[in-house]
Amino acid sequence: MMSKKQNDRLTRVGRGTPMGELMRRYWHPIATTVDRRREFGQQRLVGSTPGQVRRMLGFETLVTLVAGLLSGTVAALASIVPYSIALAHTPVPHVGPAIYLGVVGAAVVLTFAANLLSGRRTIRVPALDAVPSTMD
Repeated sequence: MMSKKQNDRLTRVGRGTPMGELMRRYWHPIATTVDRRREFGQQRLVGSTPGQVRRMLGFETLVTLVAGLLSGTVAALASIVPYSIALAHTPVPHVGPAIYLGVVGAAVVLTFAANLLSGRRTIRVPALDAVPSTMD
């Protein structure tokens, strides 16, 4: 059993907390696309087409989605299975897979919509305008 101090350390995500800093440092930068205007501009300046940048962004979105679905499924199972065992004496939940598939479907649509639509908007900026000049 975890102490209150350990629980707080693992569950608090505010600024200055270990989990908050972990999320800010490693998770959020992966999923942001609007702040990557300069990176996308540099890729286009060295020869990548907008289509290649969009495909790269699509692959990154897929990786983010799979990681989120796997970690979310494991986290959900960690609470659902013990509850189901206590309530129904079986590790298999009473409800069918429709709820899970609905959540997965919503996650797929929202993840791709958020990343690809914002990425499309970000790529629309001309490559030279996306990369700030260092001659100022």
